[in-house]
Amino acid sequence: CSFYGTAERFKTFDYSENPTGLSDARLIIRSDEKNINSLEDLAKSGKKLAPIPTDDARYTLINQYNEKHPNNKIEFEGATEKSATVADVLKAVGAGKYDAAIYPYTSFQSIKDELGLDLTTTDSIGLFPTVFLYHKGDSTAKLRKDVDKVLDDFRNNGTLSKLSEKWYGEDVFKLPGADKVDSVIYWK
Repeated sequence: CSFYGTAERFKTFDYSENPTGLSDARLIIRSDEKNINSLEDLAKSGKKLAPIPTDDARYTLINQYNEKHPNNKIEFEGATEKSATVADVLKAVGAGKYDAAIYPYTSFQSIKDELGLDLTTTDSIGLFPTVFLYHKGDSTAKLRKDVDKVLDDFRNNGTLSKLSEKWYGEDVFKLPGADKVDSVIYWK
């Protein structure tokens, strides 16, 4: 299983240096919402973003945006537990409790038809590398190095792109900015 990296996770685990995939984060909005197309639009509008767990990469994304845009911050709440499901949050957006939510495009695609809500997404607002996590220790160093070599080969020969198309419905490695995503530096 692949995971997002977080500073907290990396205190306990080592991780693959080559991403296993990229998670394409997007704003999910009601289809009639014409004023939110980016994080900047969301901040300017003062509209309400669904809470995000504080240990989630999406939380990091919003904090990084706010640090870079101190005069146009996104107001949002950090959730301390992950009790709300993706479906719960999307239903809340559909009902108008929140104006937007942030989820990977694949999470939205996998559930949107089932929910029957009139929701859509913006273009990508951020790409997160997904990584394999390893128990920290000398015994996993060789395994990690060997797996990273295979991931590098798979990325170079197109295998990761084919798997991405099959399972994500898009080649995430060809999204704008994908060539600049590096799991080694992204989470430091």
